[in-house]
Amino acid sequence: MRPRRKRGNINNSDSQNLVPHLTADKRANAEYMPCKRIFSLHDVCIFLYLFPLRIVTTILPLKIIRHMGSLLGHIYSSLLMNRRKRIQEKLTLIFKDSRTREEINALSYQSMRSAVSAYTDSLLVNRISKHDLLKFGSIKGQENVESALSLKKGVILVSGHFCGDVVASRFLRAIGMPILFVTKTKSFDPERSLLENKYLKPYWSKVFNQFEEDNIFIEDADFGLRITKHLRENGLVGIKLDAPFSKNLIECSFFGTKHFFPANFLKISFLTGSPIVPMVCTGNSASFEISFERMVELQEGSNRDEFVSVNLNKLVKMLESQILQYPSHWLFIERISTQKLTD
Repeated sequence: MRPRRKRGNINNSDSQNLVPHLTADKRANAEYMPCKRIFSLHDVCIFLYLFPLRIVTTILPLKIIRHMGSLLGHIYSSLLMNRRKRIQEKLTLIFKDSRTREEINALSYQSMRSAVSAYTDSLLVNRISKHDLLKFGSIKGQENVESALSLKKGVILVSGHFCGDVVASRFLRAIGMPILFVTKTKSFDPERSLLENKYLKPYWSKVFNQFEEDNIFIEDADFGLRITKHLRENGLVGIKLDAPFSKNLIECSFFGTKHFFPANFLKISFLTGSPIVPMVCTGNSASFEISFERMVELQEGSNRDEFVSVNLNKLVKMLESQILQYPSHWLFIERISTQKLTD
């Protein structure tokens, strides 16, 4: 009888034999690589965020917490110069010669402040009343979602990770438009320390997932069935196009570089006929905006794979346009690859 290997452990020869999208998925999850270090300064930041800061935010008034978050944003963007430099490099890659050096520097500073603001909102969003959500939030293009829902096939909302996502999710639930977001548990990252991977990440998931009643995880056994059922009940499903939340990834050109994107949601759209509506959420809990664009005119394909390929590239271009419009609000700027797309 063959011995069973632990889940997520594969050797180098195994990874070389995987088909491209599975190889990309393993690289994205990084479950087969050892940690580079046991402890890092990043662990201290996570510890402070999960314990003293999280406890303080349950006591202090929301206005004071927002001021604290703003102050931390200034400190964070001023002190972490190496991270800011990496963000500047990625912004230069995106904009090429269309922005001056001064504008790139300003955007990198704003980008880091937006990240801190998003993390602050994660701590206080459950304390914000429905009245305040409606007061501080606004929607553009709601008619586009309502038009898609009128088809009675559910709607797939496609977006990237923007700083207004957390509070926007609460806002939409408050007005009767809950979204079932596709996500994954925090995965092993060889670039992070052993302490973070083994202890801090699991605790992070335990703390924050208890408030995410609108999430569905790709690790769930009935993941595909639940999404299909939700769409057939004319519900809303949210997909983050800029993250590998899928077991089927396809390589596309993204700002001229190589990047892998999830594709299973397009297979579900092909199966159910569900329309796709682009969405972007910007701002923070003090002032945020949710924008819904018009339904994507999906191109028909002779088969499912052709349908997925042609429409995924179209959606990636839409994501690029959203990022170009709101560069400092996009949270995944550092994830842009510098590896050119192969011919």
